[in-house]
Amino acid sequence: MSRSMDFSALSDLAQAVEALLAGFDPPEGPEEAALREQVLDLAGELRARAEAPVSIAVVGEYSVGKSLLVGTLLGRPDLLAVEERPATGNITVLRLVRGEPGSRTEVAPRTLIRYMSTAQLGSCVGDILTELVEGIEARHPELRARELIGGHNPVLDERGWGAFNSWYPCLWGRPGQGVVTVNPLTIAATHRDAVVELCRIRDALRGQRDLVDSGALDIDSAAVRAALLLPPVEATPDEAPRVESVHFTRAKVAEDGQALRASFPLIERVEQTVFVSPEEWEIGGLMHEHEVQVLDFPGIGAVGSYGRDRNLSRRVLADMHTILVVLHAQRPYSREALSFWDMLTDDDRTPAALADAALVAANLFDRVGAPPAGEGSAPLTDALNGIRIQGGKYVGRRADRIVAVSAVAAIEAYGLGYEGASPETRAVLDRVLAGLRTDPLPHWQETVARLEAQHPGDDWAARLHRYDQDGGLKALRDLLEAHVREHGVGQKAERAQQSKEKLEAALRDLRRRLCLDLVAPSEEYVSAATRFEQIRAVFHRATRQLRQLRDPQDETPEGPLPPSFAEVSRQVRNEVYRWEPWNHLMERASDNPELLVSRSEPPRRSRIGPGAKRDQRQDDSISPDVTVVYQETFRATIDDAVARNLAAVQEWLDAWGAYWQSDCGPLLRWLRDEDDESARLLTEVYQRRRHDVGLLDYVDFALDVAEVAEQLKAALAEDAMPKAADWAADFPAQSRHALPWHHSMKVPSDADDRRRRHPLALAQLRGAMAEAAAARVGDELDRLMDYALAELTRVFGDASRSLLSPADFRAPLGAPDGGEERPLPQAVRDIDDILREWNEGDA
Repeated sequence: MSRSMDFSALSDLAQAVEALLAGFDPPEGPEEAALREQVLDLAGELRARAEAPVSIAVVGEYSVGKSLLVGTLLGRPDLLAVEERPATGNITVLRLVRGEPGSRTEVAPRTLIRYMSTAQLGSCVGDILTELVEGIEARHPELRARELIGGHNPVLDERGWGAFNSWYPCLWGRPGQGVVTVNPLTIAATHRDAVVELCRIRDALRGQRDLVDSGALDIDSAAVRAALLLPPVEATPDEAPRVESVHFTRAKVAEDGQALRASFPLIERVEQTVFVSPEEWEIGGLMHEHEVQVLDFPGIGAVGSYGRDRNLSRRVLADMHTILVVLHAQRPYSREALSFWDMLTDDDRTPAALADAALVAANLFDRVGAPPAGEGSAPLTDALNGIRIQGGKYVGRRADRIVAVSAVAAIEAYGLGYEGASPETRAVLDRVLAGLRTDPLPHWQETVARLEAQHPGDDWAARLHRYDQDGGLKALRDLLEAHVREHGVGQKAERAQQSKEKLEAALRDLRRRLCLDLVAPSEEYVSAATRFEQIRAVFHRATRQLRQLRDPQDETPEGPLPPSFAEVSRQVRNEVYRWEPWNHLMERASDNPELLVSRSEPPRRSRIGPGAKRDQRQDDSISPDVTVVYQETFRATIDDAVARNLAAVQEWLDAWGAYWQSDCGPLLRWLRDEDDESARLLTEVYQRRRHDVGLLDYVDFALDVAEVAEQLKAALAEDAMPKAADWAADFPAQSRHALPWHHSMKVPSDADDRRRRHPLALAQLRGAMAEAAAARVGDELDRLMDYALAELTRVFGDASRSLLSPADFRAPLGAPDGGEERPLPQAVRDIDDILREWNEGDA
């Protein structure tokens, strides 16, 4: 690793900057004071990023076994509170430390409890109230929620909880001031649950004395485990909650489990140190190089603290670069989890960036049954396809980031103990393990063999094989190690490098300010500085346009708009709906007395006669009764649409270049004008101020927008068409598979046969084909546009960072009339020493 990526060296340099500024004389004027403050802020940011732990976030719907899975990963299944019901009610941060050889994975005896600040509580309550008001307004506008409590935050507003307390009983049918009485049965339970949660926060906030806006509380780990285990889920109360009087202080919370439990709504996170047995998991050696932490998030959708948990989770997840999404293998679809995942895109995370961060563990896989043996049984069951489809909603087309895993099967495979779990949980685990022992792994050998024979290259074969080895635990550990090293450490290095570059630029600005009064600028320098400010303004506008295109907001970006995802998807859906085989099959249904798609006739196998040669040439590849014909049409539709996408994006790039040419063209001509004295200064100024004349090339290239567009068009054309494996993976049916109306298909029952050949089933198949094709083509358009916008953003970002500031345009320091050069101030020489050390380290 180069010095610029050496985290300890970066931390040392940041501290050196802080120490340097601490020894400076008082600033001369507000401008210098502001520059010093900026340098100190950036030095602190760099040190924080260089010293930041590498983090793994674990999220998922409640009761999918997240906590048991995390404990099993670390070699201690009972490490966290594990129950069959929702049990984890806080963000639990596990700071991992390598234990002694031969030791068992253990939690440190003390735990830190961090409480929310007033600002965090206000954000949390505001989010819950906003969602409650919008939901009530949509269904019961007569309750005047927006008028009476909308826009009012009881945590931050001096009026407090009065307006909320007066209004919310109406959700239980009690009359309120200025609110009509409604039948409480018409109020959704989710709305009343939100009120109950707000009341818990209200009561805890009123009862605490010195917890909010305070430091962490150090408490016995066993006491924390017992006190913060979520109670059994209660039904929505039949009566409106009353104001509860609870009182607790830091001292009381530290020694009283009841007080700690009462403070639960105010807790931001629980932090524990875990000594990980090196015999269980070394985490790929990462603990030797970095602080590593695992964050176990509360279950998505659990009743009782969902609004608070969601608010805290999405804020913390914004900085996570490895996010393990745990799905229930038997029912991988989760509306709450997908809704929560979509919300993360509101926090400056694009869908592509989220997919980059995501890994998927299909947990509880021991509950998924293998398909029956025999040639008539398809190896890819609905359960396996469901995991692939739902997992793909998180990881995109990176199927290699989906793992089948069972914590219980891993416990059995490695002989892990769980005596620290509750009696109820131990009984459940004993029962499940007893079942596994009667039918031990491997379960999936026969399925793997059929997959390799019938679907070569299908990702499920390798996934099932690894599951059969140890319940998928090693596969999950390997996946996490690789992803954390590539993305977690990589992102940490990238963020630290960004902070280093910002700090270096701020130091240079401070240096220029310290030298500002030593020499007056000439006319040529003033002219060049003016031109560069014009360039900066154009780059700022262009960067803003690209940012708005990448993350659309309410404001329409300037310039030509790129191809529309919605329009492209609509066009592809219409093309699929017009496929000829659908009309042919509907005609067969219309001609059938039962209005079902009639079965095909088996081909005649005559050896002689006028039709013998034709019969011998009969081929299912042109029959609407097998998936082959749909696969070929599916591929052709996608290929044609992707080619149209490429042409449309290239056309947009031409329009984009033409739009910016009027601003960039004159500036580029000035930059390249060898007869202009102000332009001729640039080489010397870049060498003296930035020590790199090559930076000017970035500015030159960005101004040449026509060339930028041409190079980008050529780059897009090289890799525009999807690979066969890509569209084949999106095809929503099995490859070369007979459809229900094919003559060879077995009839399991009359009712099942009628359901499969009903026109509604045909319509569903057509809809699935249309949506799959539209999604694929839309994804390809997104891929092209993401690449184009990312490259354009990079071009203008590199150029913007390469621009000189107005303070750079100063003549070299020296005495007038050829006298000796004036010495630089000591502060400037100290800054030069640090910058020189950094540049030597980067060399």
